[in-house]
Amino acid sequence: MDIRINGLPINFSLENEKSVADVIASVSDWARERELIFTEARINDESYMVESLPDMPLESVRSIDCIVQSRADVVIASLEEGDAYCDRADAFVRRSLEERAVEQGAAESLAGGAEWLGEVVVSTLSLLGVAPAEVSCRDATVKDYLERLAGFSESVRAAGEGEALLAVFGQKGDIFQAIKEILRMMLMSENLRRLVVLSLESPDVLMESLRRVKDEIGAQADSLAETVRLYQEGKDSDASGHFRSFVEFIYAYTRACYQCAPVFRVDPSLILVDGVSLEERNRTLNDLLSQILTSLENNDIISLSDILEYEMRPHIETIGAYVDALLEEIQEG
Repeated sequence: MDIRINGLPINFSLENEKSVADVIASVSDWARERELIFTEARINDESYMVESLPDMPLESVRSIDCIVQSRADVVIASLEEGDAYCDRADAFVRRSLEERAVEQGAAESLAGGAEWLGEVVVSTLSLLGVAPAEVSCRDATVKDYLERLAGFSESVRAAGEGEALLAVFGQKGDIFQAIKEILRMMLMSENLRRLVVLSLESPDVLMESLRRVKDEIGAQADSLAETVRLYQEGKDSDASGHFRSFVEFIYAYTRACYQCAPVFRVDPSLILVDGVSLEERNRTLNDLLSQILTSLENNDIISLSDILEYEMRPHIETIGAYVDALLEEIQEG
């Protein structure tokens, strides 16, 4: 039986599993340990949500592809979906008020959608580690807005249809714009930024991150040379823009390397290129980055230029070999 996670073969050995449920339970434990969220399973190329898996013996299963996401990905996807729903709901309410008519059956759908939207806000805040009563928006808490949203849903159902329903739309229909503002606030919050930094990526996203890093190496090496030239010519503002891009590149690279250890069970001290381990190389990169930042703080452009050109750039040009070695180790599993 072929067991994959997000389409990738994973070094995952079965022990006492007898059914699909047993395998899913084991993968769920694997995901939970890495703070990944198990969202879907594709069994014999058929998709099933985690809460509605078929009870099948393993003898009848050719393949299981387990779909997992990072907590940050789930939060961002939920916020974007909720934001889009707010736009649709608000447009429907406005159109109904303008036309003085509501499509039959649409009111009940809107009431159900409002309840779903409230669940999205609550579950997303939970993933961010805060409670609705702890977050303020304008002059009220998110808890207050959720109560208004629930009240809107109840009022829509109680009104039934006709003018009574339109009156509810007129009095309470602005709740969707308020919830949209809350969702946007959550998307820009420090809590979400922290979650993005800490969340482990799913295996396929990690692999793509490593490949993207490798594709950018040549451009980043050239950018370092340009950064040195700009600093030497006194064009500090332009040089800083190049350097910020480079720091983001290093951050993406080191984060991907770091996350490969828990996700793929890869030991960076055992990934060797010319006798130097990935762990050692990344430690050197971080040390050089610290020296560069110190030179910037001291406005020591001569030392900064020397480190960038003669130390950092040669190290960056070796990253591709390490990425290749890391990808090979992952694929061999």
